[in-house]
Amino acid sequence: MGPTIDASRETALGAFAESLDQLLGNVKIRRALAGDAHTPPAVLEFIARDVDDEVRIALLRNPSTPPATIFALARDARLAPALATNPAAPPVLLAALARHWDAGVRRRLALNPRTPRSTLAPQDTMPAHRTRGHMPRAR
Repeated sequence: MGPTIDASRETALGAFAESLDQLLGNVKIRRALAGDAHTPPAVLEFIARDVDDEVRIALLRNPSTPPATIFALARDARLAPALATNPAAPPVLLAALARHWDAGVRRRLALNPRTPRSTLAPQDTMPAHRTRGHMPRAR
């Protein structure tokens, strides 16, 4: 009985792995998982390596995305608008965005309830030439 149960289990696990590969091969499913607050953190961390920008944007908009994943994604300056809207983004990242060169990012940031109010400065004092792409790293 033992070997038959082990063989059946291996077959079932193999079928599951194949199904999972097929599911994750579909960008629409990855985008849906990235934006779903109920997706397990391990899955969000896994799909953070995705090459599809829409998957990565959905991750940054998802309040359930783990902070380490948010820090990793924050290195891509193209994703700043999505980061600015995430209510779960670490305050240090939001503070860094307060001096972002793009006024649209700063506007989104001002609407984020988690943004430290002390970091929001009048737009006319923004040193646009100095802030492009400078984001703090996770410690």
